[in-house]
Amino acid sequence: RLDWVEFGSLADLLILVTDREVAVIDDKSRCRMEFADGTDLSRPCWHLQIENIDETMTLSTSPEKLTGAARILLAADSWGIGKFMLETAVEYAVTRKQFGRLIGEFQSIKHPLAELAVAHEFSRALLWQAANSFDAGEDDWREWALLCKAHITGLVVTMARQCIFSMGAMGFSWESDMHLWLKRALFNSIHLGTPLRLRQALAALRGWG
Repeated sequence: RLDWVEFGSLADLLILVTDREVAVIDDKSRCRMEFADGTDLSRPCWHLQIENIDETMTLSTSPEKLTGAARILLAADSWGIGKFMLETAVEYAVTRKQFGRLIGEFQSIKHPLAELAVAHEFSRALLWQAANSFDAGEDDWREWALLCKAHITGLVVTMARQCIFSMGAMGFSWESDMHLWLKRALFNSIHLGTPLRLRQALAALRGWG
């Protein structure tokens, strides 16, 4: 049984990655699917159960390599979410007035947004380093993939919550689409390992006990 298979019912071809192997399924009649009612409805997921996987379905591709690539891509997706939400919150802060003043003039709004902007921009370098290390096949690509996914997806969840706060918590209602991006950020932070689990894996990889 595999959980959280994205777009399982829509895909013509499924690539399944386990700890030991990579399998390709082009005949979904061999699978039993059950919809997974997850957080991020922009990416519907399915629980998938396969009776057996024979040798004709397996690939020689490294499961670890595919998982590493997926983690970097999730980090990149989250970085984009952070950029959109920050830009949206800043635009709101410089146009919305309260007590006769733009809310962007208040320290409780402008200081947190400025700090998030700095943290978000610095995380770009981490994303580029992880992608470059993976693409070049460098020896430390595993460490960069773990660190990149753990740091960026965790950061963007914090960014999403702060941006929603800066917009008067509109993200918790249907007045704004911000809640959709928060849910996507939450999914990214959990899928293929939470920030805590990935940092623990990184520590073990580096032999930190």
